[in-house]
Amino acid sequence: MSKIYLIVTVGPDYRLLPKFIEYYKRLGVDEFLVILNTSDQGPHNILSIYKISTVSSWVSEFSEHTKQQCERQIIEKHCSINDWVLYADLDEFQYYPKGLREHLDICNRYKLDFLEGRLLDRVSRDGSLISINFSNSIEEQFPLGGFITNPLLKAWDKKIVIARSKKIVGGGHHIFLSDTDRQTLPYTKRINKYSKNILIHHFKWDSLLLTRFNKYMTFSDPSLKFWKKEISRFLQYFSVFSGINVEDKKFKFYRVKTRLNI
Repeated sequence: MSKIYLIVTVGPDYRLLPKFIEYYKRLGVDEFLVILNTSDQGPHNILSIYKISTVSSWVSEFSEHTKQQCERQIIEKHCSINDWVLYADLDEFQYYPKGLREHLDICNRYKLDFLEGRLLDRVSRDGSLISINFSNSIEEQFPLGGFITNPLLKAWDKKIVIARSKKIVGGGHHIFLSDTDRQTLPYTKRINKYSKNILIHHFKWDSLLLTRFNKYMTFSDPSLKFWKKEISRFLQYFSVFSGINVEDKKFKFYRVKTRLNI
């Protein structure tokens, strides 16, 4: 019987790690494959509570290329060919309308190897970058959902959420790579029909965002070239609005029903 693995890279900002683990355990993940990109012992302490061990680590500055290589090596080592691998960043909480297991049953029925989702950016009531209170519901603190990633950052907002382990997932979990020469396959904006209404609730728009973004801008890895351009667009926008304009119709903000229980 195939298993569901989740692979994630945890960096210096690991505040969401407990909620992340608890959420995906409830969703149906069997095993966590955790990569550390920090020398901080905090993630180890949190993971030990959940009896989860790290499978790899590196302490130099973040590199998308290094992350991609680590993920592929770990998947090839730990997963059988028919296992499922769920791909999520620490600030991403995937929502499957039918439930994860039911969606995978559909995949098995129609011989599908992957599902996709669209990023739903979660922001505070007025679009300000507020501090997260981890004693209260994160959903209630960031009740609005909209689409910032593509209209504002000009970034890809469709992501591969789960795929058979044999599928080679590329940078940012946005694309697949060729099985033969590992060249990038074309990115298409369209979501496949079996992935309809799968959303990735994206909780990154908080009070530490500017600190993180300014740090990322100092990174030298060439694989972050386009990422840094996206950050520059947001920093320029923020210098004008001092937050996110939730009245701007192009972002399509709406109040999201509480459904993640985080």
